Amino acid sequence: TTAKQIASEDDARMIGYGGMIGESLLGLMAVLACTAGFRTAAGWQSHYANWSAANTLGGKISVFIEGSARFVHALGVPEALATAFIAVVVVSFALTTLDSATRLLRYNICEMAATAGFERENRYLTSLLAVVVIGFFAFYKIDGKPVGLALWALFGTTNQLLASLTLLVASVYLYQRGRNYWVTAIPAVLMMGTTISAMVHNLARFFSAGQWLLFSLGALLLLLAAGIIIEGGRALAAARREPRRSNLSVFDQVEPEIG
Repeated sequence: TTAKQIASEDDARMIGYGGMIGESLLGLMAVLACTAGFRTAAGWQSHYANWSAANTLGGKISVFIEGSARFVHALGVPEALATAFIAVVVVSFALTTLDSATRLLRYNICEMAATAGFERENRYLTSLLAVVVIGFFAFYKIDGKPVGLALWALFGTTNQLLASLTLLVASVYLYQRGRNYWVTAIPAVLMMGTTISAMVHNLARFFSAGQWLLFSLGALLLLLAAGIIIEGGRALAAARREPRRSNLSVFDQVEPEIG
C-alpha cells in the first residue's frame, strides 16, 4: 500500500527500504526468540520434542512471547512485565495486520469496480464487502477447518508470484531506462522457476490426497504463473523494440541549467 499512502514519490525509497529493513529485523528477532530464547537445552527439547504440538498456533505464539520476554528481561525489565509487553505487541501486530488486509482488499475491490465501469467509489460499501469476505474465510469451514487455514498451503505460491511480477515490472522499467536490468531479471526467473516447481509438487500432493479445492486453486495459480511469463516476455519484447529512454531515475535530482 506504499504507493497509495506516501505524500511524495521521493519518499518511496526511504519508506519502502526502511520498512523492508524493519521487517527483516522483526523476522530475525522472531527466529532468535524461538531458538535462543529458551533458558535451558531441556526446555528446547521439551518444546520441540513433538513437532505436531510445536507447530500449533498457540505453541508458536507462546514460544515467541516467552523468548522475547527473556531478551527484554536481560535488559533489566521484570520478566512478568516484559511478558505482558511482548504479548501486547503480538496482539497489536495481529490487529494491524488485519487492518492492512482489510484496507488492501478494499483497494482491490475499488480497482475491480473501476475496471467494471463503476466510476463513483463508496469506501463504506467497499470496506463492508472486504469485511464480509474476510469473515467468510475466517468462519466458513471445509473438512472441519476454516477456509483461510485450508488455503494457507497456497499462500507461499501467491506470495512468490507477486514477488516475481514485481521483479518483472522492475526489469522492464530498468531496461527502458538503460539501466542494468539483470539485477532484477535473474531473481525474477529464479523466483518464477522455484514457484512453478513447488506448485507442481503441491498439485501432485493435493491430487493424491483428494484435496480438490486446493488442487483446483493450485491449477489456477499455475495458469496465472504461465500468464505472467507470457506477459513478461511480451512486455520485454515490446521494450526492446522501443528506443531506450534517459537513464535518469525518478529519484534523481535534475539541476536546472543556468545561463
